[in-house]
Amino acid sequence: MKALTLSTVSKLQRHQFQETINEDTVFFEILELRNSFYVWLGTETSLMKSLTVAFPVPNTPQVISTKLFGPEDVSKQLAERLALKFQCPFFISVGLDLQTTEASHLIEKKLFELLDGVRNDTSVGKD
Repeated sequence: MKALTLSTVSKLQRHQFQETINEDTVFFEILELRNSFYVWLGTETSLMKSLTVAFPVPNTPQVISTKLFGPEDVSKQLAERLALKFQCPFFISVGLDLQTTEASHLIEKKLFELLDGVRNDTSVGKD
């Protein structure tokens, strides 16, 4: 895994990674905001096909989410799982087609690993 860049402005941190999954290069961009995250996943830089937001409901195992725009894809379910696990709002944009269950699972697993590293302020993905 290769970390592309890390930039910081005030409380905003930008983390970019790329990973080869099933022979495709997948780009991960994570914007760490004050109390939330924006995550973009894609195979082409800056292609935004959809945007979804999910918020955890305090003191419950529930999440509220909505698709802001774009076709139906895995972003709503992914945003819900992330908001529930990390207990903060998540904005998810998916710029790729996740047609196979295996690819979807591998990309989600890598994203959770990257977010764990970012949240724990470790050197995940840094050379």
